[in-house]
Formats: sequence, structure tokens, C-alpha cells
Amino acid sequence: MPTRYASLLRRTLAFVVDAIIVKLVLEAIEKPLGLFYYLDRLLWKLFHWIHAGGVYEGMTGWFTGWLSGWFFIGPDEIPGWLVLAIYVLYYAVFEASWRQATPGKILMGVFVTDEAGCKLSFQRSLGRSVSRILSMLICFIGFFIALLSSRSQALHDRLASTLVLEPEMRSPQTGGTTA
Repeated sequence: MPTRYASLLRRTLAFVVDAIIVKLVLEAIEKPLGLFYYLDRLLWKLFHWIHAGGVYEGMTGWFTGWLSGWFFIGPDEIPGWLVLAIYVLYYAVFEASWRQATPGKILMGVFVTDEAGCKLSFQRSLGRSVSRILSMLICFIGFFIALLSSRSQALHDRLASTLVLEPEMRSPQTGGTTA
């Protein structure tokens, strides 16, 4: 299949779609975790109302402290490490799949390969996903590096030795390429 390097516009639109999907996933996780917070507060108030607050804290203090420290800060907050892990795994799993693309990339008609044009291993995909964070650190400058690259490689593509490609379509009327 003839291919060409994906444009920055297609890549950006795919990124926006994927960001929306990840946000929806985080929302789906956030609400059930918030229920733990409200349940803990309800039980705390109940035990203190019957003057048995020490009993409740003795029974659950270590557990709720662990939960609030590792799973949520307040009723609707997911800790940064969990957000980052979900973000990294989202890209790593989808880009190492047989489709070689996240849902956003599939929608935009692009896919990820190594520099030889082969499917990414999970390890390479994970490395690319982690290095994408570097591309975003300073006002997304790592993404704009693709504008200066002959192969449209962003910083994370260069670090992971990957390419983002799109199929080159042939026009049925003229037999030529469409732009």
C-alpha cells in the first residue's frame, strides 16, 4: 500500500479526538471513586453522631487514609499519576494493536509504524507514549518539530524511531494521487 507522511493537521485533529476520549474515560473512572469519598464522609459523620468516632477511625483510618492518598483527593479528583498512566497506556495499547492507531488516528486515516514500516512492539509503543509527554511539556513544541522534519516526525517520533503515515489514495477517474 503506497503511503505518505501524515500532515500535522491530521495528527492534531487525531490528538484532539483522542484527548476527548481519554477525558471521557477519566470521567467514567472519577465518578465511582468519588462514591468512596462520600461513603467515607457519611460513615464518619454517623459514627461521630453516635459518639463512636474513635471506633470508626480505628477501624478504617489506615484504609481511608490509603484510599485518599492513592486514589482520590476529594469527591471528584483522580490523582495525577493515575491520569498519566491511563493516558500513556491508551496510546501504547492502541498504537501497538493490529490497527496501529488510536481511535482518533483511525478517524483521521493515519497510523503509526517503526522507521522500517513495521508494526510497533508494545515496548516501542510504550516508549513513544511516554516520550509524547516530553513533546507536550513546553507549549507542545515537540509536536511542532514535525513541521521542520522531512518525514513529519515530532519529538516523540524521533525518540522512538517511529513514523505516522497515511495511505496515499489514487483517484479512480485520473489514476493520479489525490492531495
